[in-house]
Amino acid sequence: MRAAAHRRGTRQHHHAKRTKAVRARSSLRFTRIETLGVYRVKVSVTTRSARWTTVYVRVGKLATRKLWTARGHHASVTVTMPIRGHSFWVHASDRRTKPVLAIHFSQLQPLSPKSSSHRVNPPPAAHPSVSLAATVAATPAPAPAAAPQPAAPTPLPAQPASAGPLGDSGSWKLVLDDEFNAPETWGSVWSQDRGGPNGRMNNVTADPANVTISGGAAQLTLANSNDGGYISTCADDGGGGFNMGYGYAEARIMLPTSGGQIVGWPAWWIVGSNWPANGEADILEGLGGQATSNYHSNNGTDNSGAIPGNWYDGGWHTYGVDREPGMNYIYWDGKLVRSYPTYDGGAPQCLILNIGSGQGPTVNGAVMQIDYVRVWTH
Repeated sequence: MRAAAHRRGTRQHHHAKRTKAVRARSSLRFTRIETLGVYRVKVSVTTRSARWTTVYVRVGKLATRKLWTARGHHASVTVTMPIRGHSFWVHASDRRTKPVLAIHFSQLQPLSPKSSSHRVNPPPAAHPSVSLAATVAATPAPAPAAAPQPAAPTPLPAQPASAGPLGDSGSWKLVLDDEFNAPETWGSVWSQDRGGPNGRMNNVTADPANVTISGGAAQLTLANSNDGGYISTCADDGGGGFNMGYGYAEARIMLPTSGGQIVGWPAWWIVGSNWPANGEADILEGLGGQATSNYHSNNGTDNSGAIPGNWYDGGWHTYGVDREPGMNYIYWDGKLVRSYPTYDGGAPQCLILNIGSGQGPTVNGAVMQIDYVRVWTH
C-alpha cells in the first residue's frame, strides 16, 4: 500500500531485499451457536488443487492443525471444546487454492451461565504506573474554532483489567496495564520521541509537546500537517522498552472525527524490531478517513480496507489483537472483525500509538485520546 510505505521512514529499503512469496488463500466460516455448551466439532476440508497440499486449519481458539488434501479428497479434524460465545469460527488457509469448509456440531452438554462468563484472574504483581504528563514547557498549539475538541474521557464504562480482554474469554494473565492516571517518567516504559528529537512518523514530527495527559487519558495532538504526537514502548525510541509475545493487546481510544471521517492519520499498532521480517500488526489505522486494520511482513501487505460499521464516531471504542502462533485475531468493541495468517515467527513486538497526517482530513488541533493500554498473556 502506497500510504503505508510513507510510515516506514528509513526502513523502506528493506522492501528491495524481500524475496517474492505467495500469499496464502484462506476461508473463514462463522456460525451462530444458539446454546452455549461443550461440543464435538468436526471440520472437513477439501480444495480444488490437483496436487496434494497442506491446509492449516484453526478451530475456534484451538491451535492450528495441518491437514493434507487435494481435489476429490477431503481431510477432517474432530475436536471437543467448550463454546462460550454465540459466534464461532473456523479458519483455513493454503498456498495453492482456497479451502472449502464443512462444519458439523454435536452438543455433549450445556454450559451454565456461570461457566460461560469471563474468567476473572487475580491481579498480578503491581506494575509500575505508566501515564503521560506534560513534561515540557511548550504547550500544543491551540485548536482553531473549527477543530474538534476532545470530549470528557469518562462517558462510557470500561471493562476492568482483571476481567480480561473485551470479547475474548479465557485464562489471561495481565502483564501491562497503563491507565494514564499519574505522571509519566519518560524512559521507564514509554517514550514520546521517534528515535530522537528529529524523528518523524506518518508524515509528521514526533513532537513531545504534543503528548499530554488530562482527565485520565493520554492526549496525542495533531498540531498541524507537519507536527503530530507519538508514544511507544520500543527500546530504539529511547524508552525502557516493553515487548509482547503471543497474547492480547488492547487500547481504549477516542479518535478525532470530522464530517463522519477520521481526522488525520491515527494508528494503534505493534511491530517487531526488524521490519518487515518481524511483522507489523496495525490493530487500528485511520486510512482515507476510514477505520482499517492491516498487517505487514516478508510475505507482503495484508490490508483490510474500510471495515463496515461505525467503529470510531461518537465516543470511546476498544481495539485489540489476539496474537496466537501463526494467526492474528482483531477485535473492535469486543467483536471479531478480521483474522489473518502471520509470518513473524512470534518475534517480540513493541507498542505504538501515534497521530500523523496525509490520510483523513487534516484539522489543526485534532486530538487522539487513549484511556488505557493493556496486555495479557496466557
